[in-house]
Amino acid sequence: EFRRVLFRSILMCKDYVRYLLTGEVNAEITDISGTGLLNVKEVRYDRELLDIFGIGECFDKLPEVKGSTEICGYVTKDAAEQTGLAEGTPVAGGLFDVNACAVATGIIDDTKLCSIAGTWSINEYISKEPVISEDLFMASIYCIPGYWLIQESSATSASNLEWFVTQLMNDDGESSFEECNTLVESIAPDDSDVVFLPFLFGTHAGPDATAGFLGLNGYHTKAHLLRALYEGVAFSHRYHIEKLARHRKLPDVVRISGGAAKSRVWMQIFADVLNKRIEATSNSELGTLGAVLCAGIGTGKFDSFESATARMVKIAFSFEPYPKVRDIYEKKYKRYLRVIEGLKPVWEAF
Repeated sequence: EFRRVLFRSILMCKDYVRYLLTGEVNAEITDISGTGLLNVKEVRYDRELLDIFGIGECFDKLPEVKGSTEICGYVTKDAAEQTGLAEGTPVAGGLFDVNACAVATGIIDDTKLCSIAGTWSINEYISKEPVISEDLFMASIYCIPGYWLIQESSATSASNLEWFVTQLMNDDGESSFEECNTLVESIAPDDSDVVFLPFLFGTHAGPDATAGFLGLNGYHTKAHLLRALYEGVAFSHRYHIEKLARHRKLPDVVRISGGAAKSRVWMQIFADVLNKRIEATSNSELGTLGAVLCAGIGTGKFDSFESATARMVKIAFSFEPYPKVRDIYEKKYKRYLRVIEGLKPVWEAF
């Protein structure tokens, strides 16, 4: 039965886990819409689309699509014995991780922007109309019916700091990150013109681009490098947000999550670089919280995403941009973009 079901159906990872729990084979709308297998504009499977990819034979293996809050089955006796869950526990559809983090920060309409500063620089908003453009990273279907999630992303965010701490500092857990914050605070925005390109794990600057510090002199210290790193990550987020801004007027508030959101000094840099109010939630593990909200709605604990987020999403702190540093960061951001353009011929020669 295990082999036969796998052969019959194409499942995303979480949908396969749900199958193991319930014995029911279903896809879920937000996750499957991020695969390229779904016509997101018309919200349906499209055989012509699959034929363009050369995988038309997969059309009949795409299972029925369920909603994020829809109950898709119940924990079976066998699954209960293996997991310790109660037999008969309802299992909701769940959702794509980028949806989960967005809804867990309270993105339930188009009045706010969501940024996730973790392994990836993820920047997104929701829209009542899909935005289909070759210039954008992704448009997928949101967990709230009637909305699409418009996203710009690259692997250029807080994972750069994790690398720095692991390789260049005595990595002893949270204390190392606190030391980083202290060092960054010791350098004023106009006291360093070092540029950091946060491309250690990926890039928005082209397939050949690599990370690096530029503009170093003998008087620069570890504190200068760390401030450049914090700023470079914020510049990367701004680059993506400016691409989103080509398609709509962006809101003045950014709800932010991810590892960088634990750092108040980094969040102030984000506010100054983006020139927007930054709000960080008090919740951690926001992907999990997003799934909890779906389960709560599916089981009737909440009657809507509006009531669920009002109950579960709390703002821990917020930061306003400092007008006095706006021109400083405008100059730094333009330098960041010029460095990227100037290095493209060098990267191509490697």
